Amino acid sequence: MIRPNKIILKRIRQLSDNQSVRILTVQGHLVNPETGKYIDCTNDYGGELSALIGGLIRDGYLIRLDEFKVALTDKGIHPYAQTWEEIKHFLFHSVFVPIVVSAATSLIVLWLQGL
Repeated sequence: MIRPNKIILKRIRQLSDNQSVRILTVQGHLVNPETGKYIDCTNDYGGELSALIGGLIRDGYLIRLDEFKVALTDKGIHPYAQTWEEIKHFLFHSVFVPIVVSAATSLIVLWLQGL
């Protein structure tokens, strides 16, 4: 995820209080219609807000409810936990398993040579 996507996701998480509530994306603003709170993104990401929202939807962090409304998914509510799980999965399958297989193979070869 690129930095602007992280910033927009963080702003959406702030507006929704880390809950899957609908957020309006209107004219460079992110609006929580339930609380009336909004964040103005026109100065930094106004022109590309719809593209950033589209990228977050494509990556699974948001779901589109209708043309102007989005909501957080579980991946969007806990993006860092999701990343940590992916890192653990990678380390287990790419580092730990090959070390165990290599050690087991070495022990079997040493045992066979001893006979």
